Amino acid sequence: VVDILAYIIKPMGAYIPFLTLTSILSGILTGIIWFKIKNVHIDKIEKYYPIFFMVLGSLAGAIHLMTLLSDKSFSFKIMNILGKKYIFVLSAIEIITIFALIVFIINIKLKDNNTVKHIYEDYMKMILAIGIPGIIVCTLNTYILLMFIPGLQGKSFMFLWIPRIVEEVFMIVFESYAVSLLLRVYESVVLKISN
Repeated sequence: VVDILAYIIKPMGAYIPFLTLTSILSGILTGIIWFKIKNVHIDKIEKYYPIFFMVLGSLAGAIHLMTLLSDKSFSFKIMNILGKKYIFVLSAIEIITIFALIVFIINIKLKDNNTVKHIYEDYMKMILAIGIPGIIVCTLNTYILLMFIPGLQGKSFMFLWIPRIVEEVFMIVFESYAVSLLLRVYESVVLKISN
């Protein structure tokens, strides 16, 4: 609704209905994932979150190291898979991994504080509920933009996707904290009203 109203009130370029559909998909996926994981015990998430990012970062770091130390044929193969700016792709994945692990360590420290423990638990679940659809939609939107905007048609997918996904990851962390905090405030207000 917001996409359509924004286009009617203040059009800025062509309206691309597929972006509206991906926005709807993001909302639906977030709701479904939150519904499925809101009652999952936090220990499962705490266990797999760092493992996922350590494996991801290790793979990116190993490929990065191999491209720097090996012959040109390996670098050429990686370039064919990831695009000409493959070093940026690998570096972005490494930065995202480091950032995700730092956030995880900070959250573990916050977990010990009883006043923010509930926010921490909601955050660890919310980062999945917001993060998975966010990354999927960011990737789909990048493909859509490459298809529908003539000025981008000569660009590679990775050229456009890397800055968008890095921004998306930072926004996922911020939105997850904000929504977790608002959820806790909402629950405390509802509790006060019901009593």
